[in-house]
Amino acid sequence: MELPVVNHPEYVAKINENSVFPIKKFSSLADYLLKNKVVKNFYIPKECSIETLSKSHSLNYINHIKNQTLDKKSETKIGFPINSSVVKRSFLATGGTVLASKLALDYKLACNTAGGSHHASYDYGAGYCVFNDVAVAANYLKFKKKIKNILILDLDVHQGNGNSEIFKNDKNIFTFSMHCKSNYPAKKSKSDLDIELEDRLEDEEYLKILKKKYHQFKQDKF
Repeated sequence: MELPVVNHPEYVAKINENSVFPIKKFSSLADYLLKNKVVKNFYIPKECSIETLSKSHSLNYINHIKNQTLDKKSETKIGFPINSSVVKRSFLATGGTVLASKLALDYKLACNTAGGSHHASYDYGAGYCVFNDVAVAANYLKFKKKIKNILILDLDVHQGNGNSEIFKNDKNIFTFSMHCKSNYPAKKSKSDLDIELEDRLEDEEYLKILKKKYHQFKQDKF
């Protein structure tokens, strides 16, 4: 059975040429998966609905993104120009993660080639994250699919501070973040479980720590 993978050509948005964010990595990843026959075809997402987004973000913030009326200070905090291409990408990438979550219920595993925008919080974006697609998908599963307990396992080098802020009062969605303690964001939020790592940690030690902490988590929770 082929792994279900979600992708859209417009995941590559038009941003500033001098941006440090490697936006073309999304098309490179898609090309790699096709060339190496990991997948034959992609599942194509639709833009995430306002209703689904509003379970994780304020309507005021969503509309400022949709209408491209976000103030310059907030836009600078995100790091992307809030133009029509970035707006469409933000809605599509979030819709892609929601679609991947639905596919995972049927296939046990599914992937989205974009997303992971874990710095976006309820009423603002940050760190090249406009909408928090992981939070949106988690709330979609909670409210639409009636999934009672959800684990967000975040293994980015940066802390998933948006996840921890959105779900800080939700006992049914557990936020697990394993990240470099000296990296972005400078001021960390508090996840349900934070694993802070030292700089320049190599693969073998990283995997050893992850395995140990995850087994401890399973024992404590289950």
